Amino acid sequence: MEQSSFLSFVGDHLAQFLSYTAFANFTIGHGIMMIIGLIFIYLAIAREYEPLLLVPIGFGILIGNIPFFPGLKVGIYESGSVLKNRLLMHAMGPNVAGVIGSAVAAGIMLGLLY
Repeated sequence: MEQSSFLSFVGDHLAQFLSYTAFANFTIGHGIMMIIGLIFIYLAIAREYEPLLLVPIGFGILIGNIPFFPGLKVGIYESGSVLKNRLLMHAMGPNVAGVIGSAVAAGIMLGLLY
């Protein structure tokens, strides 16, 4: 009788633990996007296709698709999130101003001229 109560105790607590991890909120969309991120990183490292561009994009895809437990205020789209209110605002500032797009366009123009 002790054996079954111990196993039920472990099973209940393991299920509760997994409900607080990313495994409980993992969807097929997360899996597909993580595979795409890994493909980007593979192309950048193994095939040397624009590694300075594809490695950060692939890593961002991987990090951005980690599912979080709702209510922790960690995810980008969750209200009150640290990433949404502070970090993301500073990271996206130059892109909103058009600085990144202008720099890419200038690099392309210089590449065509020389």
